[in-house]
Amino acid sequence: MHALIIITMALLAICTAEPPPRAGFDSDMYLSDMCWPLFSNITRIVDLHLTEKDLIPTLANSPFPCEQALYIASVCLANGTTEIDYLAEQQCICGGGFWEASRGCDDCYTVHGLVEHGKNRSEKMALDASTRSSLSLAECTRTPPNAPFSDLFPPLNYSKIFHYSPPTLTSDLFPNRTEVSDYFTPTVNLIPGPITGTATARNTVFSKYGVAHAIHTTQKTAELKNGDLLKVQEIKEFKWIVVVFLCFVLVI
Repeated sequence: MHALIIITMALLAICTAEPPPRAGFDSDMYLSDMCWPLFSNITRIVDLHLTEKDLIPTLANSPFPCEQALYIASVCLANGTTEIDYLAEQQCICGGGFWEASRGCDDCYTVHGLVEHGKNRSEKMALDASTRSSLSLAECTRTPPNAPFSDLFPPLNYSKIFHYSPPTLTSDLFPNRTEVSDYFTPTVNLIPGPITGTATARNTVFSKYGVAHAIHTTQKTAELKNGDLLKVQEIKEFKWIVVVFLCFVLVI
């Protein structure tokens, strides 16, 4: 589910419609092309005249699980700080397809060669599943939810971001193929969960807090799924998320 690579470079890519340099980041950009083919396609953004506010909503019907996880997260993130706001966030994240989309996103990276920490593919997938399960349990069983989803993650370590090195990929099972059926068959609909009851009174206004919270959440999610190591997968997965929300901050 879960990318932050040279934020300034990527910020320019989205906000000025100039593609980021590929030199030194070929493996990283390849994973982006395979797992985020719509969201990371600068040509598509320009051709469709998408603004930074338009980009994520265009992913609502994307067949790619990484993009669906991003879309669902963007819809679900709380805009306020009350218990009702956190309840709505919880219902939206836990009652829909966010975790299933996150599974598909993890698997996309795995089949395209991102198997880090000396593990084989099976070990990597088992670790990813364990991490998703732990996060899901922590978020979805809080009663009442009195904190944002982002609080489940440790603070962002900026030193690890700016000393990031692109990954060396292992064998790619499906070279240059973006077909989702190669690695993922969803078992639930990849949609946001319904918001019901008292949670319908949540803050629905897009606010400065909402932007800051979104950045906080996506940056924290880029921090380790296991311990405190910044994994290459999270760096890649959340690069574009943070970029888009940084653009929101600049234009609002």
